[in-house]
Amino acid sequence: KMPMEVDLPSIVASSGKKSLLSCDTQLPLSSVVTVERIRAAAETLAVLPEIDIIREYVARCRAMTEFSISDELSSRMEEAFVHARKENGEVNTDSLHRWLTLSRLLATTYGETTCTMERWQQMQALENRRQE
Repeated sequence: KMPMEVDLPSIVASSGKKSLLSCDTQLPLSSVVTVERIRAAAETLAVLPEIDIIREYVARCRAMTEFSISDELSSRMEEAFVHARKENGEVNTDSLHRWLTLSRLLATTYGETTCTMERWQQMQALENRRQE
């Protein structure tokens, strides 16, 4: 056998609070969302005439490999991280890594190769909503 790195995006769905598989991020779904509704939405998306455009958009976002963060924004991110660690003992280096990754992914969805303060703040707002 030969080991091979694989980039396989996946979603783990669990009916309980814990999953047998480890996950970097958990996003609780409201009880209004059912498996049937998710399946119906997926079936609807699969036949949309725009699906090829959406697939191309996602492929282009994934292909964007160059990304940068200015020194000024990097300093602000560091300050925000230090402040968050003081306020919340659960914030750790994994949290910072997640924030940086989410900021990069968010900026990429806008076709940007540089993180801006606007994207950083947008990511923080999304992360705060996720934790509520």
